[in-house]
Amino acid sequence: MKSGQLSPWKIASVFEQSVTLMNQRPVPSFPGGVFQAAVLVVIGMTCQANAVTDDFNRVALGPDWTVRSGSFNLNGSTVGGTNGSLMTYGPGSGQQSATIDVFFDGTGSIQYGALVLGYGSLGQCAFIKIQNDFGGNGDPYIDSGAFYYGNNGTGSFFLISGFNGIESARITATLTGTQATLSIDSNFDGVAEATYTYNYTGLTFGTGVGVGIFGNTRLDNFTVPAVPEPSSLALATLGLFGVMLLGRFHRRQSPAQPGGRG
Repeated sequence: MKSGQLSPWKIASVFEQSVTLMNQRPVPSFPGGVFQAAVLVVIGMTCQANAVTDDFNRVALGPDWTVRSGSFNLNGSTVGGTNGSLMTYGPGSGQQSATIDVFFDGTGSIQYGALVLGYGSLGQCAFIKIQNDFGGNGDPYIDSGAFYYGNNGTGSFFLISGFNGIESARITATLTGTQATLSIDSNFDGVAEATYTYNYTGLTFGTGVGVGIFGNTRLDNFTVPAVPEPSSLALATLGLFGVMLLGRFHRRQSPAQPGGRG
């Protein structure tokens, strides 16, 4: 756990103190930390959601994906597509970040793999990619990237150094407001060797997320963070309310203590 980060048990203790302040009198101590345990259960309902990953281990896209341009094909383990293809992922709508594994085939023909954030239309989205063959030099390795607006549209195209001999990487893109980042992890170990930033100043975005592809690129393991469903949030709220009521009920049912009030 990082320094300064609250543990779940500490969060539960803080919540108990908050309830005490709300009631203007102490919340009774439940045997064996029952109160804190109950709070931990409710916290877990909203804090332990896992990221959503599509590993493409099938032969058809399925209903979660919507093809916006071109066409895509699956081979049982990865997904590829025709030049300039783009598709969006329904369950990821509204997310501000995504991750994808990108594999070039080493032939030197132009290839890119892109993450799409803030999709509103083919002309309105953050199109964040890595590419080979910078300047048509036939280089089969990762050597360039872009923060484009629209499907392989216009924006910032830049040289990437330090990846000579590398044909695959896990990329992560984020879009917060108009500020975007691109991180490249060629070791697939969760540690980025390079990170780039860009500001889409003055531009507007939608809420869709997805991927783009060109050439013989293959993509795998598309991942977006999980967002608790409204039903889960409602259930968590009810759970917290129930814990508070349980505290009140326990206090009222407790027998009066000698020399004091119950």
